[in-house]
Amino acid sequence: MTRVDFYILAQGANGLYPFLCRLLTKAFKSGHQIKIQLPNRQEAEKLDAMLWTFSDMQFIPHAIADNESLKDAPIQLCYDNIDADTDDVCVNLTEHSTVDLTGYKRIIEIVPKAEPWLSQSRLKYKVYRNNDCELNTHKL
Repeated sequence: MTRVDFYILAQGANGLYPFLCRLLTKAFKSGHQIKIQLPNRQEAEKLDAMLWTFSDMQFIPHAIADNESLKDAPIQLCYDNIDADTDDVCVNLTEHSTVDLTGYKRIIEIVPKAEPWLSQSRLKYKVYRNNDCELNTHKL
């Protein structure tokens, strides 16, 4: 059964990428392989730049998944249905629920406490519930 965690961010959209960087640091240190599904190439490049500069003390190994030579990166930034080679963790930052629910052990939805993210997350929650996923909500 796929576990789905919704993280509701009190600080709104401005806190999304900083929270994601902290979450990725923790997940990477725990040995997870992570796919981040982004809405487009621009967002992938924005997150790529942030991951390079997030911390002076540590590097978060990652790659934009359209580069074949970097497909082995433990954290892959995906967009436009470019898929990563992992079935471990998917962080979904798109407006739709993850299509392949059976392909991941865990799905993470990060939700800024503002519209349109809240209404999109309600629809995603219903999709995941209807597919018998284990659902968890974390209010931060």
